[in-house]
Amino acid sequence: MSQGMVSGKVCRFCGEDCSARPRVKEADTGRYACKSCAEQAAAQAAQQAAARATVAQRARAARVASTPASAAPAFDPDAGARVCTNCGSTVAASAAKCGGCGFDFATGKTPGMVEAKPAPRPKAARPGSKSSGKSSGKSRRWSSAEVGMDPLSQHPWISTLVGVGAVAGLGVLAAQAEDPSLTAILWIVAFAISLLVYVGAIFGAFRDGSTGWGVVNAANAVLPILGLATLYWIFLVNERIYLRVTYAIGVATWVTLMIVTQGRGWGGS
Repeated sequence: MSQGMVSGKVCRFCGEDCSARPRVKEADTGRYACKSCAEQAAAQAAQQAAARATVAQRARAARVASTPASAAPAFDPDAGARVCTNCGSTVAASAAKCGGCGFDFATGKTPGMVEAKPAPRPKAARPGSKSSGKSSGKSRRWSSAEVGMDPLSQHPWISTLVGVGAVAGLGVLAAQAEDPSLTAILWIVAFAISLLVYVGAIFGAFRDGSTGWGVVNAANAVLPILGLATLYWIFLVNERIYLRVTYAIGVATWVTLMIVTQGRGWGGS
């Protein structure tokens, strides 16, 4: 008697009796199959499905790569279907939007797309406001690129010592020489440096957005007592190193000029 007549439980894949083996039964057909045969068949079917999906995905990617994003919606000549230029999905030719990503063929936009707008320009902080600094009239911080990396700013101590040394040397020559022209040069240098510091303090404060400090620095020409406020601004508020170095050299020039004129009796005996 054959194996099929003995039990009726024959594997649909290998054709052997599976009544004494682990087996499965198909719910729709009622046929039996060895469990190992069924698992092997399921694995092969999954591999075939994955291979077909890979081929389809590559085909869509190739269509997307060959179609510019800004071009009009393309059509598949074989299926007569529309291909989404945003994700590569194939949709009906009459579809107004892609069912995969929601791309609107009429407007060329996808849901949630926001047009980039230029960032608003920051406003200069007003003196005394919270954004202008910890104290009233505090200048905002400037980067090294904004302040300027000139030779004075790169080596402030060396620049100060060189400037003070040059002024001191000129003062020694002026004190020992009989010709008062060297002293006149000291006067010119002192006034020139003072003018540079005065103008630099005014424009620097206004550029930082500190109108109050700009007015105070400008008022030094009328009220010399405000020079103390300018001194505070230059060394504690202002971050322009070259302005600090120039101020220090200017002070040294005036001190040297006072020593020379008193020693030689400038304008007197």
